[in-house]
Amino acid sequence: MTRSLMLKTSLLWALAAAGALAVDDENKGKRDAAFIEEAAGTSRAEVRLGQLALAQSTEPSVRQLAQAMVDDHTKANDELKDLCDTRRLPFPVTEAIPPAAQKKYEDLLALPAAKFDKVYLSGLVESHKKAIKRFERGFKDAGDADLKKWTGKNLGVLKGHLEHAQALEKAFREERSGSF
Repeated sequence: MTRSLMLKTSLLWALAAAGALAVDDENKGKRDAAFIEEAAGTSRAEVRLGQLALAQSTEPSVRQLAQAMVDDHTKANDELKDLCDTRRLPFPVTEAIPPAAQKKYEDLLALPAAKFDKVYLSGLVESHKKAIKRFERGFKDAGDADLKKWTGKNLGVLKGHLEHAQALEKAFREERSGSF
């Protein structure tokens, strides 16, 4: 091979590799944007459901957990918005909660007080199990290093919420001898 042909071949390979990297970066950017939208929606939902639990629950321990949901998820969304502003990542502008969470909210609102705590805690356990899976996937797939750091930090918070909700469920079952 002549030196000129080798240079041209090398240049073509470099351009092809750069194109593949650009496509990969674009895919990571799309995954990051989708995760941000999902994470923000989940946090908005937990805040809204927590506010409802503060208004409807008669159990101090459930109210305490609901306040933690409001505080922690508000903080998480504020931090995510700041991160998105700093890193010029898209952040959803809506204040609406996802449709499935809106349905849960309406169902909880219609419950008699005696059933509220049980259904709220059960929903909290379910939603946090799903959120943990999404955050684990988001952490693994994050293209932005700061988003990955935020995701890892909040993954720990979600796991703490899940453990707290599961402990309350268990305590209520034991306390109420199966009537919970």
